[in-house]
Amino acid sequence: MSNPTQSGINANTIDATYPVAGQDNDSQGFRNNFSAIKTALLTATSEITNLQLITAVKNDTNDFDGNLLQNAILQNVGEYATNSVTVNANPWTLYYNSANYYQMTISTSTSFIIDNWPASSILGKMRLAITPTTSSFATTMTFEPAIPGGQIWKEGNTSLPFSLGTMTNRATVFDLWTTDGGETTFVKFIGTYTGT
Repeated sequence: MSNPTQSGINANTIDATYPVAGQDNDSQGFRNNFSAIKTALLTATSEITNLQLITAVKNDTNDFDGNLLQNAILQNVGEYATNSVTVNANPWTLYYNSANYYQMTISTSTSFIIDNWPASSILGKMRLAITPTTSSFATTMTFEPAIPGGQIWKEGNTSLPFSLGTMTNRATVFDLWTTDGGETTFVKFIGTYTGT
């Protein structure tokens, strides 16, 4: 379909006046009409299938499957966040395709692995807010590449492992991003926020 805003179905090829009542009608006319109807139905099948594959739909399975959305103006669009992650193991894997923002509590020192980044040449970014659940020891965390041989690049003043301290009412926030599927992951310490 060359023009996605215009259907390729041509109903004009179907003779709505055929057959003519009260006379002997040539069988070729029937064959012509059946052929035109078949062609229109095949075109409709192709167009509907194409719409089902690439059109945004208003339901829970609106997955663009990596297709490009371009020349769009977005308004009131958010990113998925999860606020109930409890980290109690080392290492701990977070999945990019599950959320773009993780607010979590951590009860043990651990290494975070960020997995399921988007494919190479696509920017994937994630924000983490990490709060210790214990004041009995200084919880520390670091980041490990999800890809063997991958690298973690950190901002100059971001030391890893990072001490989260012993305060249970504060969140330490990091931004992470990659453009090569996680082969190189950038880490930036944003700040520590204390609850009141």
